[in-house]
Amino acid sequence: MNTVQNACDCLNEVSAEFTIEEVTSYSQPWEKRTETDTTFMKTNVAFTAKEKDAEYTWCIGSEIITDKTFARYFGYTSAGQNIKVTLVVKKKANTACFPNDDGSDSITKVFHVAPFILDTGIDYVFPPLEGTYRMKSNYLTDSFDISKNFQATAMFNIQNYDGEGSNCINTAQFTALNYRQVFSELSEGNGSGSACKQLSGYIHNQMNGKTVMHFTLYTPNNPYYQVLDYEGRKL
Repeated sequence: MNTVQNACDCLNEVSAEFTIEEVTSYSQPWEKRTETDTTFMKTNVAFTAKEKDAEYTWCIGSEIITDKTFARYFGYTSAGQNIKVTLVVKKKANTACFPNDDGSDSITKVFHVAPFILDTGIDYVFPPLEGTYRMKSNYLTDSFDISKNFQATAMFNIQNYDGEGSNCINTAQFTALNYRQVFSELSEGNGSGSACKQLSGYIHNQMNGKTVMHFTLYTPNNPYYQVLDYEGRKL
């Protein structure tokens, strides 16, 4: 293989590919981002071009933006809507590696603003994350079901979280919520006591249909510290 081919191996043509990330900070300082095609209403959404050092032209509604990355807030009035976002990228092409690259690319993506989270005063309602999951771990022979629902007190119930019948009822705390991902992190208020009060991690419903769960129980210096990693799907 010649040196030109070797130099081109790690390069790509100019691309307008970009990410759409839901941004939440339910409890500071734990701002969390989740790449997504659907968001909650009343949330911030960040758009980021992957191409570096280029000229960017974003079109979202009637607005034109020229930054590499930006964020916008989508409130009640956006609930139920599909939002179209277009990015045009222009950059000097590497014609030595890609002789047909004209240095320009355009991509349009659409994301949906879901009419959740709903606060009943007793609990939160958002079907994307609540419900039953069929999961598999590397330390249990058979698959098992985990169920989860949320309270308006920022607590959540998670049943059979270890695949062996253990439950956390009104003791584990979530710290951030996105449409496809929920996070629980230890803080001064939930960093001691039972395993449930010291449960940390996330549930992530990925855009490919797979669900990934990662939990830790207690802290690493605790003799009962445990790491739980699962893969599966929401039923």
